[in-house]
Amino acid sequence: MSLSPSLSIRPAAVAGTFYPAQSDILRMSVDAMLDKAWDREQQPGHNPKALIVPHAGYCYSGEIAASAYARVVRPELICKVLLLGPAHRLAFRGIATADCSAFATPLGSVDVDETETEVLLQQKLIVSSPEAHRREHSLEVQLPFLQELLSEFELLPLLVGDASSQQVADVIDRVVEDYLAQGVGEEEILVLISSDLSHFHDYQFACDKDQRTSQAICDHSHKLEGDEACGCRAINGLMVSRFAADLGVSCIDLRNSGDTAGGRDQVVGYGAFVLNQGQDSDLNLTQKDRRRLLLLARQTLQNHFDGRIPIDLEGLPDILKQHHCSFVTLRKDGQLRGCIGSLRPHQPLYQDVIEHAHAAAFRDHRFTPLREEELEQTRIEISVLSPEQPLAATTELQVLEQLRPGIDGLTISSGHHQATFLPSVWEELKEPPRFIRQLKIKAGLDPDHWPDNVHAWRYQALKILE
Repeated sequence: MSLSPSLSIRPAAVAGTFYPAQSDILRMSVDAMLDKAWDREQQPGHNPKALIVPHAGYCYSGEIAASAYARVVRPELICKVLLLGPAHRLAFRGIATADCSAFATPLGSVDVDETETEVLLQQKLIVSSPEAHRREHSLEVQLPFLQELLSEFELLPLLVGDASSQQVADVIDRVVEDYLAQGVGEEEILVLISSDLSHFHDYQFACDKDQRTSQAICDHSHKLEGDEACGCRAINGLMVSRFAADLGVSCIDLRNSGDTAGGRDQVVGYGAFVLNQGQDSDLNLTQKDRRRLLLLARQTLQNHFDGRIPIDLEGLPDILKQHHCSFVTLRKDGQLRGCIGSLRPHQPLYQDVIEHAHAAAFRDHRFTPLREEELEQTRIEISVLSPEQPLAATTELQVLEQLRPGIDGLTISSGHHQATFLPSVWEELKEPPRFIRQLKIKAGLDPDHWPDNVHAWRYQALKILE
């Protein structure tokens, strides 16, 4: 299906209601909200991978949205924006494009990525529905922020109707993978989800409900319901996607209309969420940082056989000196050759990697010590772990309900028995019941029984491969 030449620009539908219709007033309004957010937020040194932002009128949710946009600290890099939001005006099945070449606002027109849109249409991942877009506000209200923040960029605006989480995830993964294949860098792509939270509850009830929803989003939940977030389908799809599998989620602003510009008898909730590499906001390893960790691990193995090869600790960045825990895995010809690590941080990350690289090679009791002639065929994999999160579970079924395949690592402990599986184990044990059964065997527990005194924790991992 090709884009229709009859509709080239989708005109602004909510200028003058959700945001100012005059370009100069709109520009000053957006700039003021961004400036306030920049003054308040501590800035990391890289762009986020994805944002979840609200879409009410600017007087209600504009400042909350701005707090997320302010985390884009290198806006000149971003050239592709995938924007997904809920359809409020028209019910339809699937995920819809507006069948146009640009979206207009009082600040000008934003070009639509027609090439990628055509790819998604041909693969039947999306449908065309100009009517669904015609009066919809959830995408449009984000555009003035993007226009003021970014330089030149192409937009892929999609409305999510009656679509499954996997349908949304498939679109996100396909778009990101296509862009990367075209040579677009990771930091040049921004995935943007537009969603408000609860609707029309009294102030205190909404605060409590939105706090629970916020925690669920930060926990990578893919089971949000419509009464928790109107953009639940888009959020759930993001969390299911491969793109977001190893991204940490942080809530940076959580308020409602009773805090901004409305009464407190019936409020609407708003949250701003940032998705970054690594679970902690202070663990954002650049490609250079990751290569340095791999080099330290490789030098450790070489140094064991030839002490004349020093381990280079000169000029280590501060982030590698922070306390974090890691696992180092060695593979030879694709087969496991050693794996040692720690689950709780107790020393600088660089030192943790050095110690575990040596232990994986020479002190993993499951394998004979690595021989010098094996070095060249041995590949190193480093997993930097997020803090463990205890699961509120007393039964195996409750653990299964909270465990996210492909995302979570899992640790179980019962008395003197303890074992963990890294998230990478999902590549071999894809079914959650089998995953847990094998973990119980690893811990020395009865695989057919769940003891009363079992404690469980989940965590995520940033995987770094040679």
